[in-house]
Amino acid sequence: MPLVNQQGHALGTICVVDNQAGTLTPEQEVALRTISKQIVKLPELRQKNHEVAEKQKELESTLKLFSQISTVARVGCWEMDIHNNKLKWTAIAKEILELSSDFEPDIQKTLKYFKPGKCRDVIAGLIIDAIEYGKPFDEELQIITAKGKLKWVRIKGLSKFLDNKCNSVYGIIQDTNEARLKELKLAQSEEEFRQTFDRATIGMALVCPTGKWLKVNKSTCEMLGCDQQTLLKTSFQDITHPEDLNEDLITLQELLAGNIDSYEMEKSYIHKDGHIIWVILAVSLIKDSQNKPLHFVSQITDITTRREAEQLLKDERMLLATLLENLPLNVYIKDTQSRKILVNKKEIEHMDKSNKFDILGNDDYELYPEDTAIISMQEDEEVFVTGKSIINKESCNVREDDVQ
Repeated sequence: MPLVNQQGHALGTICVVDNQAGTLTPEQEVALRTISKQIVKLPELRQKNHEVAEKQKELESTLKLFSQISTVARVGCWEMDIHNNKLKWTAIAKEILELSSDFEPDIQKTLKYFKPGKCRDVIAGLIIDAIEYGKPFDEELQIITAKGKLKWVRIKGLSKFLDNKCNSVYGIIQDTNEARLKELKLAQSEEEFRQTFDRATIGMALVCPTGKWLKVNKSTCEMLGCDQQTLLKTSFQDITHPEDLNEDLITLQELLAGNIDSYEMEKSYIHKDGHIIWVILAVSLIKDSQNKPLHFVSQITDITTRREAEQLLKDERMLLATLLENLPLNVYIKDTQSRKILVNKKEIEHMDKSNKFDILGNDDYELYPEDTAIISMQEDEEVFVTGKSIINKESCNVREDDVQ
């Protein structure tokens, strides 16, 4: 009898040998055909068995890899058998909760590992929704381990339904405590920086490497007379006084080139109303993980009042010097060591000196004979001790050349 596969290809023949001549009965013929069909299927079965074996190896390799990844990523698996009211955990899941490997989990006890309050209420609600409505969940919650340690975990769950009824909920639990704490610390640092930035009494700004304002605080806006929206449309070059711009740009390029870590300078801005604002500008550069410039952090202290006071004092001193210089009387000023530190033109002439530097810094012993110097020094000491002026007192001074 021929052996033919399903595609109609002849594979061979099957022969039956008997020691007696005769013909096959119908039953024997059916049996022989059945045997021939089974023989034809043997190569296919061998091939399928080989494929199954290969798939089994692949599955085992995948499971091994998954186990390794789960260990590194700190991901455990769990399954809640609703029908039998049982809970299964993998070894990693038990490690996350700091439980022994032989611990037998319980559904009700497991819920108690979640932090009381919001976290416990949330996980209970998620489980109920998964069972009743098949709703998947993915949440980050806090647990309290068997050893009393508070930590963050990510828990994810899916439902399995049979005949429109949930028979299990399964998923993963991942230890995210370290990453979560870093995230919270970063968020806290960012919030502290934002609070410091926004509430600073000095101007603070984040500036693009091109000079465009990226973020400015209230003090900066008030200092320059602009609202935030208007200021963010401009650059620092737009409002810097032309006389100060070049120096600022040169120093900024030094910072971008990495030649300096930061810089500080006095410069002037132009207020929205047109008047000059003097500031002390301190600038540092923030870079990304690839060491590429992100933005500048600028601290801007308004010193306009101080500069105006300094200029006023300078003007007053110039006025005083002009008045003293042109008085028709000898005028000089001494320090507490009786050294002359200021003299006018009349005093220089009286002392018969060519310029003031021949007099300044010298005391009476260096400028007058000893007896005259003693009298003058005694008068100085009297004024220093009593704080009272000596007025309308006539005296005769003798110069070094004995002229009275």
